[in-house]
Amino acid sequence: MRRALPILVGAGLFLALWIVIPGPTPFFLALSVVVRELAPWLLIVNVVLLAATMHVRIHSRWTGTLHAIALCAVLLPLLPIARVGDTEQALDREMRRALGRAYDDRLSPAGRSRMRDAPFSLLDALTGVPRAHLPHPQTVTFAAIDGVPLHMIVYRPGERGLHAAVLQIYGGAWQRGEPADNEAFSAYLAGRGYVVLATDYRHAPRYRFPAQLDDVSAALDYIHRHAAELSVDTMRLALLGRSSGAHLALMSAYIATAPRVRAVIDIYGPVDLREGWLRVPRPDPIGVRSVLETFLGGTPDSLPQRYAAASPVNLVRPALPPTLLIYGGSDHVVLPSFGRELADRLRAAGDTAALLEIPDAEHGFDYFLSGVHGQLALYHIERFLAWALR
Repeated sequence: MRRALPILVGAGLFLALWIVIPGPTPFFLALSVVVRELAPWLLIVNVVLLAATMHVRIHSRWTGTLHAIALCAVLLPLLPIARVGDTEQALDREMRRALGRAYDDRLSPAGRSRMRDAPFSLLDALTGVPRAHLPHPQTVTFAAIDGVPLHMIVYRPGERGLHAAVLQIYGGAWQRGEPADNEAFSAYLAGRGYVVLATDYRHAPRYRFPAQLDDVSAALDYIHRHAAELSVDTMRLALLGRSSGAHLALMSAYIATAPRVRAVIDIYGPVDLREGWLRVPRPDPIGVRSVLETFLGGTPDSLPQRYAAASPVNLVRPALPPTLLIYGGSDHVVLPSFGRELADRLRAAGDTAALLEIPDAEHGFDYFLSGVHGQLALYHIERFLAWALR
């Protein structure tokens, strides 16, 4: 133990540093997300290591240094945890500003009883968000376009009848992913009484914009045609997407010819693709410009009209469905400033828009439902859905 302890303490500090250091590559981006969201676990481990340095005899020359390293490894995971209270107050103020000071009083008692009763639970952070026992998800083929079958996974609540529904669109830079992504989130919402329809779409570079948008439209058409067998109340349908999926959700909700949806949730989605190409994050772990060029087929200079047509900010007009925008304040894939700009445009047009910017959260934070920031997002997502689909 005496020989291994300095190595373990050093490893604890190495992991903790990624709470404050942005990841320069996809691997370190993922590591940054993990340590930020699982900070309570990392805190416990590093506290144990700090205690061990107090009791295990180490060469006197290194004792003070080892104690200092272990203490730093404990303090860093405390940062995101300590900010939860102030962050939640700011998020609650924004929800009340956008939806009404007493918006939650308009939610049904039955709906409120199913929702999380606190924005953050340390117990859930350590043991996971509880999940309900549900019927086995059903996979349906909703279209076959250009010889490519497109599937949708349907997560139903246990109760019979028609239910409010959420069409969920996965992220993956428009190049990868599948409907089974975010399965824990889909099952959670289904356990709260929603039908969740996790849809597929064709991927770039083989299929470029607007193929993905056409596929989401095909999914919406299928839902409306088969609403009864899917247990969907089409008058209470919302769209939700993450990253590139959020871009498709916004586009689909804002297009004038799209089937009417009641609300849309954008979780760190790109909204102005030309500006996204021009204003890349630093560091840029996924190569934003390359991703956009793969999706659209060129640069903004070579394809200005396509970049404009593929940007949700250019579709803003009055009478759009209410929009919930959720961005990480430390996002190094989609800068949070883009969320602010879309929110400003929506408000200027007279539309309802709530912008939740979560400090310390990095791109992909919500993949951990029980994470420090994942819980905050989940708490407000279910309240927004209950308000919009009531």
